[in-house]
Amino acid sequence: MKAGLGHLKVTPHKLRHTAASLAIASGADVNVVQTMLGHKSATLTLDTYGHLFPDRLDEVSKKMHKRRSKQLAKAKAKLEKAEKKARKAAEAVAVLEDPAA
Repeated sequence: MKAGLGHLKVTPHKLRHTAASLAIASGADVNVVQTMLGHKSATLTLDTYGHLFPDRLDEVSKKMHKRRSKQLAKAKAKLEKAEKKARKAAEAVAVLEDPAA
């Protein structure tokens, strides 16, 4: 028996599909695969290969939570800084209005 791939019936279409599947498995997003395959739209790519894209809902949710937490911490720090500045300004006004205080 000869070694070879003749029995697998490898076609250009199967190679193209394999390349797209490997790209998706490697983490390529739909736009990369779309460009790679020359599809006019991401919809065509998703209709054909959508089942191969991993469900990343948990990953996205965690990243969004992390980013939201960072933004809230920044906003809180800005607010605290503004409140401190406002207190100092109010104290300065109070001194100007009543120098004896």
